[in-house]
Amino acid sequence: MTGRAYAFLNTDLSAGHSIMQRVAAALGESPNAAAIETAFRSREQAIADSAISEATRQCETFFRNRDKAAVDTLIHRVDSMAEFASPELKSNWQNQLKRMHKRGLLGRIGV
Repeated sequence: MTGRAYAFLNTDLSAGHSIMQRVAAALGESPNAAAIETAFRSREQAIADSAISEATRQCETFFRNRDKAAVDTLIHRVDSMAEFASPELKSNWQNQLKRMHKRGLLGRIGV
C-alpha cells in the first residue's frame, strides 16, 4: 500500500495522502511507521510546494492577460494541493487567490 500512496503523489495528492493514512493506521506504533510517514509527508510537501510555486508564477501572466479560463483551470489543478504545502507557500497561494478575486478574475472564493 505504501507504494500505491507514492504512485498517487504525481497525479492525486489527496488520494495518496488518504492511502498513507491507512498505511499509518495499519502500522500503528511500529518503529517504521514514523519514518515512513515522515518520508512520505516530506515528498508530498515538496510536490505541493513545487505546484504552488509554479501556479503563483503563472498567475502573473493571467493577471496581465485577464484570462479567466486559464485561472479556472489553474485553480482546479492546484487548489486541492495547497493543504499539503508548507505553511509559507500555502499562505502565498491564499494571498494569490485573494489578489485574483480583487482583480475580478475569480468569483466567490473560500479562502
